[in-house]
Amino acid sequence: MIPSISAVSSMNSEQFNEEIRFRLLKIFDSSEKELTQRKLAEQLGISLGKTNYCITALAKEGLIKIRRFKNASSKLAYAYMLTPKGLEKKFHLLVHFLSRKLREHENLKKEIAELNEEITNSRGIQLTTMAGDSEIT
Repeated sequence: MIPSISAVSSMNSEQFNEEIRFRLLKIFDSSEKELTQRKLAEQLGISLGKTNYCITALAKEGLIKIRRFKNASSKLAYAYMLTPKGLEKKFHLLVHFLSRKLREHENLKKEIAELNEEITNSRGIQLTTMAGDSEIT
């Protein structure tokens, strides 16, 4: 399951749109066969209109091909397939996405260390984190 994009903070609109494109291309490259735009919107945590807009843009750029399922359980289900150009774009976005996430991770580590130091200096309390759990010592 892909985390909701709406849960991601501190992104500008360009990063937000890039993340939507990356996540859509990632979903379309997965093995799930029948997808509705409503299901995609729910998965991504964005509106149905934004989902439609992004899918249309990906198709216009030649990154995906869209085919309607004839025998689908839902008349609204489509098959979204990455084109070779779409696979290349997905890889490029993956590299960029990972690079940005690593920078964010480093910044968070620095911020946590600074906050921990501030707590230690002001109250003599040491806050340590181990595997996501917090302990005050």
